[in-house]
Amino acid sequence: MVPTILSDLPGINSTKIDSEIDTGGGISSIPVDIVKAWNLVPFESIDARGTFGSFKDMEVDVIRVKFENGKEIKAKVIKNNRCHVILGRNVINYMILQSDGPGRFFMIE
Repeated sequence: MVPTILSDLPGINSTKIDSEIDTGGGISSIPVDIVKAWNLVPFESIDARGTFGSFKDMEVDVIRVKFENGKEIKAKVIKNNRCHVILGRNVINYMILQSDGPGRFFMIE
């Protein structure tokens, strides 16, 4: 898990939350509880392919994602039913990831 700070675009609401990196996911997702608590207004709607391959109409919100190294990205996100963020390629493509599983080393630049 990667510690991440999320905030709405005006910067009124923010929270520190763990994120999971999903190199196979095209778009990032945040817990539906955050979307509801912050009263985010959908930016657009897309047809997204779910885990089991079927397409579903999903509302897209726009937030700010900030990492401990200070890097901040404005990102489109969809809702998830988890207690953590899932970072898809729309966010991780802006980062350099170094991972060494056997050496238990992981770094984000």
